[in-house]
Amino acid sequence: MFDSEGLRTTARDLVIKARAAPSNEEKLALASRAKSYLLLAKNAEWLASTDEFLKAIENGNRWPHPTDGVHTFS
Repeated sequence: MFDSEGLRTTARDLVIKARAAPSNEEKLALASRAKSYLLLAKNAEWLASTDEFLKAIENGNRWPHPTDGVHTFS
């Protein structure tokens, strides 16, 4: 599996490089790469969550409802 924190760190580094880039083309290219790394990080988190869900189902464990633990204020 991917390390989502490592991917986020790479994205942050690319954003820093993009801000310091001398040309607009380079800024856009680095910013685009940073976005790609952020999407990879989100996908890695989703895959880990899906894997956790499938293991729970295989073991017969109840998976919490999406709103469990969410507090709404009226």
